[in-house]
Amino acid sequence: MSSLTPHPVALVSHRARFLLPFFSRFTLLVFTPVTHAVLSSNAKKVVISLQLLPAILPCGTKRKRIATVQTALGSYVDVQPLGTNMPRYLENVSRSQPYILPLGDREAPQGVFVVAGGKALPQPSVLKAVDGCFKMFYLLDLHYPWEAVTTWEFHQRVVYGIGGGVGATTPEIISMRASVDNAH
Repeated sequence: MSSLTPHPVALVSHRARFLLPFFSRFTLLVFTPVTHAVLSSNAKKVVISLQLLPAILPCGTKRKRIATVQTALGSYVDVQPLGTNMPRYLENVSRSQPYILPLGDREAPQGVFVVAGGKALPQPSVLKAVDGCFKMFYLLDLHYPWEAVTTWEFHQRVVYGIGGGVGATTPEIISMRASVDNAH
């Protein structure tokens, strides 16, 4: 990088500081939280499925390194116990890309956040957290974390229908898209 080019973390921080207050206000005004008692067994399956997508899809690769399932999961979702000291947790965050932070049980978290730029944005559910996290990547024009790039590309191409055709995606995403299309 040249001395005139800002560091990528500085760009993320600048963009995040500008848009995070908007995301925070929008989330608090529009959505209401889903409590633990409301989740049915099907809803719990959806929550677990969303969190385990990096374990189902192939892990990312970077310069002949292949991410482990554990690192792919960790770059996508970081489940913490209920009662986590959030200010201390946020001080120790070293990641520059947004990710999902559920608090409590994996199957029925008591609280869910999107963490970006050292801020935790409350979300009403894991589904809304995945949605908010993806939209942050897309709107802020951020690169997906290399460990879970296939998971975020799956969301982009299959769930949201954004992106190129067959030549612009991996064979795994094409196969998963075909499976989803055949299920309907």
